Amino acid sequence: MVFTKKSARADGKPIGKTYTLRELAAALVRFVPLAPRAAMVWGLRRMEPSQREQVMLTVARANGCRYCSYIHQEWAIRTGASDEEIAQLEGTDPAAFDRGRWSALVYARSLAENDFGTPPAEIVADAARHHNAGERHNIEAVALVMTIVNRSANTMDALLCRLRGEPASQSLGAEVAITVGLAAIGPVIVPALSVILRKSPWRLLREFRAFTAGETPNDAQAA
Repeated sequence: MVFTKKSARADGKPIGKTYTLRELAAALVRFVPLAPRAAMVWGLRRMEPSQREQVMLTVARANGCRYCSYIHQEWAIRTGASDEEIAQLEGTDPAAFDRGRWSALVYARSLAENDFGTPPAEIVADAARHHNAGERHNIEAVALVMTIVNRSANTMDALLCRLRGEPASQSLGAEVAITVGLAAIGPVIVPALSVILRKSPWRLLREFRAFTAGETPNDAQAA
C-alpha cells in the first residue's frame, strides 16, 4: 500500500509516491526479468529516443517526481519533442501525438498509477492494437526504471520533510537507505548531467528551482 499522506516539500508542493523498503525490494525483483529489455532500449535503441523520453516524462509526472520531471523535460527537448508535445504530456492528449505514441504514453502512465498491477482492460487492449508484445515489454521496462528512480527521489524528499517535523512516509528505514544511496552517486550523476546537457551545475540547480516553482527557463536565466 502506498503511503498517501500529502506532506509538503520545502517548496510547498506535496510529496509524490514514496517507497517502503519492502516496496523497493518488490520493485527491484519485478525489474529483474525486464532488465534485458531495458538494456536493449538504452543500449541498442530498440525504442525511438524521443518516445522513450516522453514515456519517462509522463511516468515522472504520474509519480510526482520533481527531479525526474525536470531532467526528462530537458532530454525530451533534446531528442526532438516539440514544446507543444511536451505541454500535452500532462494530459496525454491524443491530438498532439500519432495514435501509437499516445497509446504508449497512456499505457505507461496507467502502469505507474496502478503500481504495475494490471491496468484497465481497455488500456491494455489499446496498447496491444498499436504495439506488439516486444514493444509493450519495452514500454514496461522504461516505465518501471523511471518509477524506481522517481519514487526513490520522492523518498529522499520525504526524509527532508521528516527533518522539518513533517513525516511524509511510513518508512524511516527506506528514507535513510535511499538518501544515502542517492547521495553516494550524486557526485557522479551531477557532473555527467552537466556534460550531457551542456550546462554548469549551478545553472542546472537554478533551472531546477525555477522548474519546481513553475517558472519558465527564461525566468530562471534572468534570476
